[in-house]
Amino acid sequence: HPQRFPQQPQQPQQLQPPPQPPPQPPPQPPVQPPTRPPAQPPSQPPPQPPAQPAAQPPPQPPAQPAQPAQPVQPAPQPPLQPQGQQAVLQQGPITNSPQGAEYVTNSAITRTFSWTPPQRTALQAWQLAFPRGVGWKDVAFSEGSAGGRLWTQAAVVQWVQHELLGGLDPFAAHNGMVPVPFSAKAGGKFPTPEDQLDPGQWVGYSRRQLCFIVAKSLVGSKTAGYDNGLARFMLKRTSGGCAPVQGDFGRAWWGFLVTCAADPMLQAGGQGPLLLAAQALPPPSVATVRAQGRTAPIAGAGLRLCRYDDGSGGAALPGIDAVPVEGCTQPSDTAPGRDFMTGGLMGQAVQDISAKFLGGYIYGNVCDIGGGQDERLMAFMPEVSALTFFLSQAGPDGVFGPPQLRQPAWILGARRLRVGIDGTCRFEARFELDPAVPFTSDLVTVQLRGKSYSMSGSKPFLAFMSENQGFLGWPEAADSIRAARRNKEPRQRATVGKAAFAN
Repeated sequence: HPQRFPQQPQQPQQLQPPPQPPPQPPPQPPVQPPTRPPAQPPSQPPPQPPAQPAAQPPPQPPAQPAQPAQPVQPAPQPPLQPQGQQAVLQQGPITNSPQGAEYVTNSAITRTFSWTPPQRTALQAWQLAFPRGVGWKDVAFSEGSAGGRLWTQAAVVQWVQHELLGGLDPFAAHNGMVPVPFSAKAGGKFPTPEDQLDPGQWVGYSRRQLCFIVAKSLVGSKTAGYDNGLARFMLKRTSGGCAPVQGDFGRAWWGFLVTCAADPMLQAGGQGPLLLAAQALPPPSVATVRAQGRTAPIAGAGLRLCRYDDGSGGAALPGIDAVPVEGCTQPSDTAPGRDFMTGGLMGQAVQDISAKFLGGYIYGNVCDIGGGQDERLMAFMPEVSALTFFLSQAGPDGVFGPPQLRQPAWILGARRLRVGIDGTCRFEARFELDPAVPFTSDLVTVQLRGKSYSMSGSKPFLAFMSENQGFLGWPEAADSIRAARRNKEPRQRATVGKAAFAN
């Protein structure tokens, strides 16, 4: 919310390495990233004014079979952003939107973008999020590959470096370049649109492709010519000096990569299920909704009640259907139960009351979990945050943005990967992956453009903006907040005025 995270003037600053631990024995030479075959050069766009040539990735030999996992050793930490290096900006080629290899969109135009060289190894990226292993806990998944294999730091880092980044390229069908929908209109006087999807547009990437995008961004590679918000957000310093790759968000993205490594559908280069981001059509006016509401029977809405942690012990109310026990259990003193945030009912959407953009006011403001519901969901559902930021290059910083997907929007196929979230937010502090993360048990089949795709149906994500932010005034009176939390603030039921029916 604007009051919670006021926008600060953005000052350019050089990202420096995180604080180093006490002196240790001389470090070993840094692990060198595996090499890959040179990417095919993209077709050239229409003539442009002279620009700096795009940096080319180093040539790489064929990927070697992964070696047995070795213990993770501390690696020298390079700066998050090497001095003097700027993102290479070069327009990708314009094509009709190609389909195949799981990338799918209804955008009329797609552009493809090459990756800039990595700036750190997977091991070094890991240690930015888990310095010397602090905060990490080994995990085995009940549905994971290799019969409940225990995933350690060393095993995860090795899989990312050799199997994901050094293995089969999930974008090989696009000559190793990343396709991005590109028909959205620019933001008025600014050179970029707010995000890459116009109302009614959608785009899908395979789970392996999204794993690859996140891993590439964590090792410091960018999309040359497309200044995607994911790479920018990872390194965006807050006023306190931290960068998200060093906090809860960095741990969340690495948690996602752990599930990528364990996913049986990604073995041997498999693309896995589809994730889809979709912009809604333009919303009707509040007046239109109010007019329709005068005759819409609420009895057909199928409303159910979960009395979660409200002091009632979950007792039912006469005449109101209760949420089934799979989606409503009470918390204990040490762990959450189940409510709409935790999930539990197959296909039950989580509704994110967002700002104008998904994730709220986190860009340049936070590295760790904080704020409201929308900020927390970005860390507990890292597939959502990855797509939210990757699908926008809005800028420049401090002038136009932030680079986040705009609402109202759906993200389908994403999952909650961590334990600890519920409506109370009392149990969220620890980083702990959910050993019951679904890989195959929650898959459903969807049809897009005449082709069938598998997609996770466990937790559809819907984001829309609350139109009555600030209806209690500012600063908010403590007694009004207490009343509103108990649903007893009279202005919550106002039928006239600024906030009336606006939600």
